[in-house]
Amino acid sequence: MKSKGFAAVAGLLAAVFLGLALWPKQVTMSPMVVAARDLGAGTQLGATDLQVRMVPATTLPPDALTDPEPLLEQTLSVVRFAGETVALNHLGPAIALAPDERGIAVRVRTDSGLAGLLQPGQRVGLVAVVSDWQGQNQRGYAKALIENVRVLWIAPSFRLHPDSFLPDSPDTAPQPVAREGIIVLAASTLPEPVLYDTQHTLHVRALRRAQEARATDDGNDLAAIDPELLEEDLPDVIWSVPLEMIASLNHIGASFMLVLQPPNPEPWSTPGFSIDRMITPLLDGEPS
Repeated sequence: MKSKGFAAVAGLLAAVFLGLALWPKQVTMSPMVVAARDLGAGTQLGATDLQVRMVPATTLPPDALTDPEPLLEQTLSVVRFAGETVALNHLGPAIALAPDERGIAVRVRTDSGLAGLLQPGQRVGLVAVVSDWQGQNQRGYAKALIENVRVLWIAPSFRLHPDSFLPDSPDTAPQPVAREGIIVLAASTLPEPVLYDTQHTLHVRALRRAQEARATDDGNDLAAIDPELLEEDLPDVIWSVPLEMIASLNHIGASFMLVLQPPNPEPWSTPGFSIDRMITPLLDGEPS
């Protein structure tokens, strides 16, 4: 009898546990502020532009808002489509194009797009890296092309959101940035010069800097240098329209490296750099 009673109790407990396991689990929901309609950059947000939608708490983005109040009467800096989350990092002055500018998109990676640290309105320099063009420069050729290019728009997934974590908290971490992203630049439609220096020009400038540094340190100049060596070549100039130049490089699959620049950058030019040029002296020095 005892064995039968024990079996009955065990069966009952098994049925209870099975029922609990199969019972639908209640999903925790959380409010999230989203766009009530398609909103363009420059829109001043009102109550009818936003709505609160309930979503599973596990899918709530780190930067999502649960109350639209902080967004009201603020200006969107980017386009938000109906149903997309609207957060504080989407706010800011809308960046308009000047009459002599056109917007053009380039694809960058975390290593070439400054790891998502860029913000709309910043100005950057553009370095193009071309490889395997008609069988040449197979290891890559890089050339600084233009500077003072404004950033118009950055794909939200590619932007770093510093407001979504607390650096001093050991329990939080930065939101990961996508490895690739689209950035829209304001490219000029006016011709600009692209300067190509020579290796000799770079050598001359290096010698002159060394002379100036030596004279400043101890009042003595370097040993006399052949005056002919210090004759600086004039750089070759190629005039181009930045918009068309970027479009052409896009077409052949060039990589774009964005570089930060100071507020008042000094003009500079280079011959460009090829990996083949760096490797050749090493190969020439190998024993036969």
